[in-house]
Amino acid sequence: MTDGTALLVGGSSEIGFAVLTELLGPPPRRVVLPGRPSGQLWWNAEKLRDLGFSVTTAQYDACLRADEIDGMLEHVCAEHPLSLAVVAVR
Repeated sequence: MTDGTALLVGGSSEIGFAVLTELLGPPPRRVVLPGRPSGQLWWNAEKLRDLGFSVTTAQYDACLRADEIDGMLEHVCAEHPLSLAVVAVR
């Protein structure tokens, strides 16, 4: 599965990252990692870039209302169709 954008909501999640990498398929593919700003989020993004993926990060607050989350997702996926989503928020 290499077409479209892959999304990991909870981009700093180690479990979410493991699931995402199992489902991604080979590069090239666009990956969006919304998550809390943290060393783990930046590490996950760099690891994917090292593997050849195009990666975008976005700050994500799990306390957002549903309409705010929808707006954030629409923004990060506006120009590329979403074909894979992994949600790893606790």
